[in-house]
Amino acid sequence: MVVPPARATSTVRLAASNNDENASPPRAPRSAPSASSHGYQSTRPTAKAATTSASTRTARANPRSALQERAANAPKSAPSTRQPAQVRQANAPGAPQQPAGPPRAWTISDFEIGRSLGQGKFGQVYMAREKSTKTVVALKVLVKEQLRANGVAHQLKKEVEIHSRIRHQNILPLYATFQDETRVYLVLKYAGGGDLYKKLRSTPGRRFSEKEAAVYVAQLVSALDACHSQHVVHRDIKPENLLISDQGELLLADFGWSSANVTNANRRETLCGTLDYLSPEMIRGEKYNESVDIWALGIIMFELLVGKPPFEAPGQDETIYRITDGPLQIPPYISPAAQDLLHRILRKVPEDRIPLRDIKTHRWFSHLNIRQRMALRGSPQAS
Repeated sequence: MVVPPARATSTVRLAASNNDENASPPRAPRSAPSASSHGYQSTRPTAKAATTSASTRTARANPRSALQERAANAPKSAPSTRQPAQVRQANAPGAPQQPAGPPRAWTISDFEIGRSLGQGKFGQVYMAREKSTKTVVALKVLVKEQLRANGVAHQLKKEVEIHSRIRHQNILPLYATFQDETRVYLVLKYAGGGDLYKKLRSTPGRRFSEKEAAVYVAQLVSALDACHSQHVVHRDIKPENLLISDQGELLLADFGWSSANVTNANRRETLCGTLDYLSPEMIRGEKYNESVDIWALGIIMFELLVGKPPFEAPGQDETIYRITDGPLQIPPYISPAAQDLLHRILRKVPEDRIPLRDIKTHRWFSHLNIRQRMALRGSPQAS
């Protein structure tokens, strides 16, 4: 177990910036790329990491912090050689279809490989196009040797099993997986709008209007409702894992830290995620349930409205203190309705947090249009 990564080493976004449109198309990787992060390297600006006053996103960790001591004492998973089972969701909207005839597994020869969208410790993500239908997808290519060496093959198998069974209009579709002798491939929907962090950083003032923020928060509520209805806890909700489709819809992505079959009688205690979004009970090492996702939802809502997480601090220990014991301080320009919802979500005691069913009907969402309100208040539905 490792200390949750700072924001500077977060997972890859599935949409590249426009300045690499003319990059030469690489082939599938022949070896594991060099990267030190647990997941995929972010393409966000890293200037903050060079300053002495950088926030906790820049991984300035105190080796004796309470969080690191917990991580150091956590049990480590044994290496596994199990590989993900074949997953097919060819009937999912937008999924590439195979020609008529007996079904068969995809192979890399079915795809034209385009530019790289990001790389990390275990492989790389490419823009790709399925040859027969010309469907553009994001192709995640993982090197088996690296998965085995780091003992995460079992984690990938779990990610695929969880992600493939949850289908919702606000969850990034996993179309299929396949493998060859050296690599595992995940075929995902291509999210051409980038991620929410990039969008937030490019917005004037680096914060959204309440109307725009409410649309994204409502869609995240719907995605979490779909997960929690199947007893799945995501555990890594952050702007980098919230992608934007070509149509502007929010898509929850990256189920690498997710856990299934989580109920009040079967809680978890694994430390995972990104520090700014971790709940107090997770940091304290207590058992937890889906309420950790609701806490992260509140952090996202605050960040969209203010431009930064509410408990962000220059050092990791101070951030931990603010999350577990510090007061929630909301700027006065935030509307009373938004302040009320934030105070109801970001409560230190998980049992005191407002549940998703009550978030759906909160008055802060009253200015959504009819379609948006119906999508928010409806039951979880397949896309």
